[in-house]
Amino acid sequence: GEERDVAVDLLRTLFPARDFQELSRQRSKGGRWAVSADRVIVRFRDDISHASIREMLADLDAVILKQLQGVGNRYVVVPASPDDSGSELAARLAALPETLWAHEDLLRRNAKKFLPDDTELGNQWYLHNTGQDGGMKNRDLGAERAWNITAGTSSVIIAVLDDGCDLDHPDLAANIFSNRLEGLPDVDGDGNGFTNDWRGWDFVDGDNDPSPSLPDDNHGTAMAGLAAGVFDNGLGVAGLAGRCTILPIRAAGEISWDSDWVSAIAYASATADVLSISYYIEPTRAVLDSINEALVQGRNGLGCIVCCALGNDGVLRSYSTDAAAAAEVLTIS
Repeated sequence: GEERDVAVDLLRTLFPARDFQELSRQRSKGGRWAVSADRVIVRFRDDISHASIREMLADLDAVILKQLQGVGNRYVVVPASPDDSGSELAARLAALPETLWAHEDLLRRNAKKFLPDDTELGNQWYLHNTGQDGGMKNRDLGAERAWNITAGTSSVIIAVLDDGCDLDHPDLAANIFSNRLEGLPDVDGDGNGFTNDWRGWDFVDGDNDPSPSLPDDNHGTAMAGLAAGVFDNGLGVAGLAGRCTILPIRAAGEISWDSDWVSAIAYASATADVLSISYYIEPTRAVLDSINEALVQGRNGLGCIVCCALGNDGVLRSYSTDAAAAAEVLTIS
């Protein structure tokens, strides 16, 4: 990638006689990366003289690049021959009885934390808190650190079990699940018992359109955006996993049956990697059975992650009254 090319160019500038095409690379906390160079940091015993060190290094076909300041006999050394590697030299030095330790001198670069260009990101303090609106700086999810690693991938499917989801919303449409096995009218292309479920299912109305059907039937749209609103597209919000795929499932309406939720959880677990439930539902035996089946048997035996929101009212929840407090789920507060 681009970072690797930058590292290669820098190493070639520092050591023009060497070839740095193959570099071991490590990514550490905060998005930093490090590459191994053909130079070694070594510490000899304090009783070993500088002259003796030069002789030992000559025997190993190595030369001193510089002596490090501070306490101890510490040097940066390099192989005299471009055919030798830093790792090999470090191993030979570490084996000497006169050596306390030796390892490759790593070249590090602090990568700037990535932030998407979504226009509402400045208001999403829970993802990136700069103290906006009088809040406490850095009291957030640390999303930018996660985004340095990944913002998700379209192969990961998040089922949003909620009320209606606007399938054509400009900040969601590109990430909405599309079932390529469905297409012919009135034909159950994938044989799962839900005809033409090419973009999820509505378990309240019993059809293949999980879009909002009531004026205030829009909570699912907001929850889908929080989870996986299209990422870095110059508009709207940034979904935390904004490159994942959203499977919209309408399980809640003005009224909904417990059995609707049971069916919705089973339907979601057949396809989705993650089930997101941001609705208050009682942990009935039927609901918990479905959650347990999703955890263990979902995705053809691979299992699913089931997330439940704890709510916005600050009320202490218990296992007996809210599925979000159940041990079977990952609780989101």
